[in-house]
Amino acid sequence: MLGVEIFLPALAVLVDRVVGDPHVRWHPVVLMGTLIGWLEKKLRFSQHSPRRKRLAGLLLVVIVLLISYLVSWAVISYSPDESKLDCWPGH
Repeated sequence: MLGVEIFLPALAVLVDRVVGDPHVRWHPVVLMGTLIGWLEKKLRFSQHSPRRKRLAGLLLVVIVLLISYLVSWAVISYSPDESKLDCWPGH
């Protein structure tokens, strides 16, 4: 049975087109983009072999995911309602 959920991706695209990207320096999306750009400059060089570039890309993804997880965990852990922690693995 199809409900409203089927229209959510289209609605998300529409809202993104209308609202656009955030222009606030401390928005999480902007911070992640800045982190990715900085890590890419530090890890990937044009003179590296294709294998080394893939490894650098993999390391970049792991670092970004780890930082995202840790920041999310810290925010939820220090929030007043500890029942929110039930969704986190290992808690």
